[in-house]
Amino acid sequence: MWPMFALTGALIALLVGGAIRPHRRRPGVRDMSVCLIVHNEAERIEGLVGELVHLAGDMRSCVADVVVVDDGSTDETAALLARLGRRHPGVKILSRSDDTGDGRYALDAACALCGGALILLGQARSGQVCGVSGHPIP
Repeated sequence: MWPMFALTGALIALLVGGAIRPHRRRPGVRDMSVCLIVHNEAERIEGLVGELVHLAGDMRSCVADVVVVDDGSTDETAALLARLGRRHPGVKILSRSDDTGDGRYALDAACALCGGALILLGQARSGQVCGVSGHPIP
C-alpha cells in the first residue's frame, strides 16, 4: 500500500508543479504512464496492481497506461502477475527471468512499454519501496 501513497503523492506534486499540463497535450498522446518495477512482491502484488488500476481509473484523463515489470522475482510474483494481467487486460505486464540487481534493464524494458510523455515510476523490491520518480520522455 505504501508504494501507492508515494505514487499518488508524486502525481499530485507533478500536477501542482506544472509538469503535467493538459492544455499542452499532443494530439492522441496522454500525458503520463504509471509504471511499477517489482521484485519478490508475491505477498503484496495483488494490492499494488489493484491500487495502480484504481489510481489510473481516477486519473484516466491524463494516464496513458499502467505498466508492471517483474525484475526476475524468485517467488510467485510472475505467476500472480500473469493472473492479474488476465483480470486487468488494460495493464501491461512484463516478467523478466533475470535480475541484474541494478534495475537498469528493467527500467529500459519498462520505458519501452510506456506510451505517455512522462513516466511516473515506482519500484518495490522484497517488501521495500526503493523510490518513486517522474521521468520525462524526450
